[in-house]
Amino acid sequence: MSPHYYLSQGLPILLTTYLPFSLHGLSQFPFSIYTFVIAGVLVCFSAITHKEVRFISPLSPLLLVFAGFSISRLSRRMKRILLPIIVLVNVALAYYVTRVHQAGVISVMHYLREDIPINGSVGFLMPCYSTPWQIYLQRPDVDAWKLTCEPPLRYTSSPSLFYVDVSNSRLSKEERKSYIDEADRFYADPQKFLNSITRWPDRLVFFDSLTKELDQYKEIYHEVHFPSEYLADLVCSIF
Repeated sequence: MSPHYYLSQGLPILLTTYLPFSLHGLSQFPFSIYTFVIAGVLVCFSAITHKEVRFISPLSPLLLVFAGFSISRLSRRMKRILLPIIVLVNVALAYYVTRVHQAGVISVMHYLREDIPINGSVGFLMPCYSTPWQIYLQRPDVDAWKLTCEPPLRYTSSPSLFYVDVSNSRLSKEERKSYIDEADRFYADPQKFLNSITRWPDRLVFFDSLTKELDQYKEIYHEVHFPSEYLADLVCSIF
């Protein structure tokens, strides 16, 4: 990701409507130790290639303190106007990101919990950590399988009904450089990966962008969509 990710995307996502107030509050204390802490963390994490908003979430209490200071300096009239707007916008955003945006990955787990037969199986052909997994499924009897994305320490070869791994040996330095995890191998060549599956599960879960790749399996699976109006449109294919 770009070096300015945390400034251009991370902080706006983390603070939403409080961002301008946090920046104003920080500008009032440019040489504070807390300002240096915030700036130091952002600089250090910006130097790392892999960037995620959650990495800087521990800064939110400090940033909100500065936002509170900034808001406290507003006139009473401005507070009466701005505070209700801030509350309404944040409530609307909270509802959208928790109940609407990409809600399909949650809905499908509730559906599968009731739909999968006892001692059944399910495979998730989607990027790593796309679903909440057993936290929502809560079916220890189900043989659940998903695409993995372990770091290149060694090839894992835990027994799987659906996919036979290529090796159990430790990787050399050259192999680690060219290592591609299971999820990336699947998306690089879905058909080759599908041909390597030795036993198909009772249920498949995948994003609808893969529907064309799985057209040939429509004779043994039928599709259930979750749900079409959401941004994360999932297809639960059922055996």
